[in-house]
Amino acid sequence: MHDDLDHAQIAADQEFARAFAAGEVELVYDDSAPVPELPPVGAPVTVVRPVRLPHEVDAAVKRLADQTGTTPSALIRRWIEAALVNETTPDPVAELRYLSAAVQRIAETLDSDRTRNAA
Repeated sequence: MHDDLDHAQIAADQEFARAFAAGEVELVYDDSAPVPELPPVGAPVTVVRPVRLPHEVDAAVKRLADQTGTTPSALIRRWIEAALVNETTPDPVAELRYLSAAVQRIAETLDSDRTRNAA
């Protein structure tokens, strides 16, 4: 369920896209708009890194981020930074959780295949 979707905005965007494709509307370049300032020299550079997460994991990350008063991106960034600090000595509990989740996904896939083949 996606409660955060703005269905009216999506409908408006789709109508604009249709009208644009049909040549009914045009985009106009406004060279009088202010030019955004560049970040100062030496400012940290961030890189967007798309990551695919199972829905359940994403929901859990969002819940935990809400509980800690931060964003999912900031929380994941903190976890990655902590993992990099400890990269020479992996956290055994984190490794076990990762392996347990992988085994669970494999078991669910096998069960799904078995159910499909039985039908």
